[in-house]
Amino acid sequence: MDFVRDHSPNEEYTHAHEQYRGFVTFQRTQGAAALALENNNPEAAIDEVRGGLDRLKAFFTAHDAVEQMEEDGMVQHLRRIEQSLREQHHIEATLQEQLDRAIANEEYEAAARLRDRLRERQ
Repeated sequence: MDFVRDHSPNEEYTHAHEQYRGFVTFQRTQGAAALALENNNPEAAIDEVRGGLDRLKAFFTAHDAVEQMEEDGMVQHLRRIEQSLREQHHIEATLQEQLDRAIANEEYEAAARLRDRLRERQ
């Protein structure tokens, strides 16, 4: 998605396209989550939503608007999707979230097991 910024002929062109990055990120995230659900993988759908929220945070940060992020309708909608998926499929933490937590806590043996389980799913 950095193609426009990296290969833009001028600042005006960049601005004309960058203003839609948040919306495109939102739409792409919904689509990726829907595809994961269609493939019967609610954990992957949650991970897609979380990844989209991370990309939106980067977008808001880049525009010095991170304090407005939680008020944004797209962010709120993605948060509702994530919560709904967790409730419907009884998922407290996805394998990716568990792996991230194990690495952060320096639990490397557990992280290796979780990494292996993630690879098996893929």
